[in-house]
Amino acid sequence: MVAHLAARLAGMSLRGTRTLSGIRLAALLILSSGLLSACTVAASKDAGPHPADARVRVPAARYQSVTRGYDSARPAEPQPWRERNERIAPRDKP
Repeated sequence: MVAHLAARLAGMSLRGTRTLSGIRLAALLILSSGLLSACTVAASKDAGPHPADARVRVPAARYQSVTRGYDSARPAEPQPWRERNERIAPRDKP
């Protein structure tokens, strides 16, 4: 898209004085500097120590089962639904 704009600016027929060609050059410079500034890496603070630093202390690795907390979802015998509903239903207020 930027290349199209630059080509359009370069190919525009700005008949007239040197002022218009200067404006065209200034616009092209501003456009290209904006494009180049978008390509730079933004300076940011490190979130922690460098990953390649071998002297950095790290927490010990520990084993956790991948099935920890798993409950079987196999089909179960149907329960009497009316009794179950009455057991957990809110009580009437006196």
